[in-house]
Formats: sequence, structure tokens, C-alpha cells
Amino acid sequence: MYNILFLLGVVVTTLSCEDGNKNYTEEFDSVYYYLKEGVNEFDFYSVNSAKVQTITVGRGGHGLNGVSTINLVPFTQAEMDEYNATIDGDYKLLAPEYYDMPATVAFEDGVEYRNVDVVFKGNMSELAKTGEYMLPIRLEADNGTVNDNKNIIYFKPNIIVPSIITDPTGVHVIRMEEGKREKQSFELAFYLDVKNEWDLKLRIENNEDELEKAVRQYNETMGVDYLLLPKENRSFESTILFPAGEALASSFVEVNNNNLMMDDYLLPIIPKKVVGMPFDVREAICYIHVMVTGELKLISLADDMLSSNSIHPGQPLRNMLDNDIKTYYESIWTSNTDPKHDSKYGVYIDIDVSDVTPMIEKQIKIDYSTREYANAVPNQIILYVGTSVDNLRKVGELSATKNNLPKKGGVWTDDSEQNVDMPQFSVGRQEISLIRVSFLSSANGTQIKNLTQSGAISGDQNSVAISGFRLYGK
Repeated sequence: MYNILFLLGVVVTTLSCEDGNKNYTEEFDSVYYYLKEGVNEFDFYSVNSAKVQTITVGRGGHGLNGVSTINLVPFTQAEMDEYNATIDGDYKLLAPEYYDMPATVAFEDGVEYRNVDVVFKGNMSELAKTGEYMLPIRLEADNGTVNDNKNIIYFKPNIIVPSIITDPTGVHVIRMEEGKREKQSFELAFYLDVKNEWDLKLRIENNEDELEKAVRQYNETMGVDYLLLPKENRSFESTILFPAGEALASSFVEVNNNNLMMDDYLLPIIPKKVVGMPFDVREAICYIHVMVTGELKLISLADDMLSSNSIHPGQPLRNMLDNDIKTYYESIWTSNTDPKHDSKYGVYIDIDVSDVTPMIEKQIKIDYSTREYANAVPNQIILYVGTSVDNLRKVGELSATKNNLPKKGGVWTDDSEQNVDMPQFSVGRQEISLIRVSFLSSANGTQIKNLTQSGAISGDQNSVAISGFRLYGK
């Protein structure tokens, strides 16, 4: 704005500082500031290479017409402690041996901005997994002033150790039939999560003691008792190569069932370490469960072995056992009646097999027939086993989409014309006394009905109906 002064009849105009712009002062000093202040967070990959971060220091005010300097001053430990207390943080102050930066920045005549490189050295890799670090740098002026609102930048490096990732992980079942010589392959992929500029090798665990240990740990966690797949029934590469420029590698695991009896075997594929660079291996194991199936016996079921959380009056569970397709069990379907659906298990049928001799400890399979009507047809089934309702564990799942379960009434799943896949499921080489058949949904034609909703609703309830049921086990 202009202040007009009348002095001795002469009009004099003077230009004041810009209101609200803290990069200028009334005294016309140089004012220094960071163009972008605050926290500067960046990823630093632990590959023994430096990374440069560029900051811009600005200069405003009358001093643009001269030469000046500004100081770049890292925080002291006391200042770092004070900052942590302010934000309730726990950052460690980055030591000087891990970075290079100029102590001062010179501005030539007429220069308003200067870019400054802060070099974070490759040796910062050694700080990975030792905490979170920060490098705050403050502007200090010997001459002129500093904008108090834009005078500190906080460098926050995320020190990342590159990793090799295995895909897939988790448990994958391969079924083979006892007495039938079979071979199957299972493909694994391995990914490096940064651009590969090195010749690397990934070691896969092949020590028998370590593999046995991994199987024991799996058994303890899952409540099963699988056997390590014998050496002669498996082959896999113990070294995976990653040439420079390649960040993806694949490998095949070959398994066979030569001389294997009906049982459950486990092969853990364990990425061990990277050779060539100090990179990580994601702690994720691929477990290949080789299930050798065999003949199961038909279990004789009686009415007193069956129970359910939802039974419609006049359609009891014993109707499933009479070999008459016109009689059937159905869960509660009457309108304005609580269907007693379970939020986890939906409608379930519990089968007490505690008196079955010898006790079931290896594998089970179910077979059922739908009623004549094409509604209340099972759509999704989950099988659980245990010694009581308090220690049930999931052993298998069946669905209309994956197993081609019957979508219409009056058919058995084992009817060869139905082309239904009713697989055998392992119970983990553990004696069981209870099997829970959990129906999560049913189908009325093309409509899928949820059986896990609880509480009464108006209209007919979603239900499931079974006219015949068989259980096989060993």
C-alpha cells in the first residue's frame, strides 16, 4: 500500500512491506525459509546405495540484491528428545556418518531460491530393523532473519530391506489314490520386490531335520499329526536363481505316491536365505499336503447319533436314514418362527461317532440325497471334526460351484449321472468323536438362501432339506 506524506509541499511516496507475507520484514532484511517445510518421508531401500533428497531454500526481502549465506543446522539430541516429547514419538536422531550435507548455502546477487542436496549414504542400510530414524535440519541466519513457520524440515527415511516373496503360501492339498502310481507337479513363483541389479540366489530349506521341525510346528498349531513326505516321494530345487535384471523366478515341486499307504503327508517349502545381497525372505511357508486316499467304510448311523440346532416339526433327522426319498429332514421354515440359525455354522447336523470302532482318525466323506422338490437344496457345506463342540476344527468345504453339488431335488450326490465331486477329507490322523455338517446356504432354483442369519423374519424362513445321508470314514 502507499502512504502519502505532505512535506514542504512535496508529495513523497514510500513502499511498505507486504502485509501478511512473513518472507519480508519491515527492516528489509533477507528472510530465509524452506519452500516445503515439515516432514519429508521417503523410502530408502537397503541395497548399499546412496539416495539423494533435494530441498529448496528461499530468500526474500531487500537482501535479494546482495550476496548472503544461510546455515543448515541438524538437530541436537536434546532437540530430538524435545520433539519426541511434543509428538509422543520415539524417533532416533540420524547420526552424521549416515548422511552428507552442506553446512551453509550461498545466495548470489539476485538469486531467490537455492536447491540443496542431502545425501543419505548407502551405509544407512545397517540401521534397518533397529528403529525409526529422523534427521531434522533447522535454518539459522548470521545476518537477516528466518521465517519461524518455515524453518525446519524433518527427513524421515523408511529403511526397507528388499524381500523375496513366495507365491503361493499357506496349505495346498494334492490328492492321490492309494495303489495307483501317480505324479503331480506344483508350481511356485518367487518375486523380488525391487529392481534386480544383482546376481542373486534363493536357498530353499532341504535339511531333513529342519523339515521335520517345520512339520511338528505345523501339527502343533493345527491340531493334526501329519507325516513328513518321504524323501523318495518328492523333488524340488534347493537353489532358485535370480540373474541381474530378473525379479521373477518359478520352480516346480514334483510329488509322487510310490509305496505310500492311505495317510496324510506334508511337505513344507521354506525359503531360507538370499545369497548375493543382505536381503530378506518373507517368513511365509508353502505347505503341500499330500493326501493319499483309500477305501472308506460305510458308517452305520442311528437316530440317536444325530442332533441339530434347527428341526422343523414333523421332519426329524431320522427321515434321512430310511432310504425313502419322500421323507426328509428339514430345518425350521415356518413363518414368524425363530429358525435358530447359527451366525457361524448356519444350520448344522452333529454326528456322534464316539462309539464307532475302530475310531475314525484318517479320512471322512459324506454323501446325501436332496428331496424331490427343487428347493432347500444344500449350496455350501463345511465339515468340522473334533472330540466335542468346544474344539471343532474345519477339515473341508463343499459348494455347488466347486463340487457341482446337485441343484435339483430327488438325487444322490454319488449318482454317476450327476458328475458330482464329493472328495474325501483328512481328519488329521487324530481320533475324533464328533462330526459337524454345517450348511451355510441353500438354493431355491437359482436363488441362494443365507442360513446364517439369526432371529425371526416375516414370511417363510430359509431352510435346508435332506432326504438321505451317508457317512464314510476310516
